Amino acid sequence: MTVNMIKHKNFFKLNPVQMVQYIIQDNALRNASSHHATAPHISTLQPIDSREISVVIQGPIFTHITPLAPEGITRQVLKALRQHLPYATLILSTWKGQPVEDLDADITLQLDDPGTTNFYKPKAKAENLYNNGNRLIYSTQAGLAQVKTKYTLKIRSDLLLFHPLFSSYFNQFHHVDAPWHVLEQRIIGFPVYSLKYESTQPRSASHKNRSTKIQPRPFHVSDWAYFGLTADMQKLFDCPLMDEPATSRWFETRPKPTNDLWPDRLWRYSPEQYIVSNLAQRTLGITLEHASQDDADILQSSERFIANNFIILDQHQWGLWSLKLKVYQDQLPPELLKGLYSHQVWYRDYQKYSINTPTLMEA
Repeated sequence: MTVNMIKHKNFFKLNPVQMVQYIIQDNALRNASSHHATAPHISTLQPIDSREISVVIQGPIFTHITPLAPEGITRQVLKALRQHLPYATLILSTWKGQPVEDLDADITLQLDDPGTTNFYKPKAKAENLYNNGNRLIYSTQAGLAQVKTKYTLKIRSDLLLFHPLFSSYFNQFHHVDAPWHVLEQRIIGFPVYSLKYESTQPRSASHKNRSTKIQPRPFHVSDWAYFGLTADMQKLFDCPLMDEPATSRWFETRPKPTNDLWPDRLWRYSPEQYIVSNLAQRTLGITLEHASQDDADILQSSERFIANNFIILDQHQWGLWSLKLKVYQDQLPPELLKGLYSHQVWYRDYQKYSINTPTLMEA
């Protein structure tokens, strides 16, 4: 039996010791069956010394209380980091006016807020109407500028860490297709919401004969959490802020692509697509025109680029859970789950585009 057979909801009910034991057991079983294409061989799981890690915790200060955060969400996030990464440097990057008093961070940045832009059509209904991309980029850039350690973990200010094993996967995947490898080493990415595509699903039995509609999501690596060499993290975020309101209102003056599943959304691309595709543009000259671009060249470029510059870990491997959004990887809506960049989906592309390529080299 492997961890993948346990629902993430149940995995996150284990205590940290049980989680670590379970992941180690699962890793041993994976190694025993690593001759299968879907079973990556991972050597002994040994976390990187936390003395070599800085953590950039970016975003607003969440003060509301939950069962797992009796003194407030962001306060609990910092406590968990102290528990599982005891010698790491904690850099809290937030906004002026946020309640940062008595929060346990080594460095606290209170920044000018670059603001948000509405990315929906007028009168549209949605849970989040505003593009926070520039807040994410600006606060992460400011935090990274303070880092002195070899490695950096970047997380949202509502992500609770349950174990320290995520860094064990960092040095496990060494093959690269040299022309597509633009970082010194791969950056570890989070699965929620790393997407290859979204799809429509029949809403009821009466709709079951309707054809499924697919919308590719090129360069869509989640912006919730990253871990990597500090130099690579700084390179990833060496991008200008989004041009606003032009980016968020892009399709206000342009026709929507026929494959677009979100007719009320006007943005050119999501923040995570912008960050990753901007790296591809700066390093390889690849231009993502908009979020729904689906020509064969851009989709293969996206797969090759992600396979050679990122490692997507599953949520239990990361040990991260949002105290705000309470999202479990395997309980995402079907239209997202089918197109999710899980670890196994990423690993198949790693085999295809990194191991079995004519330009193969060892990193």
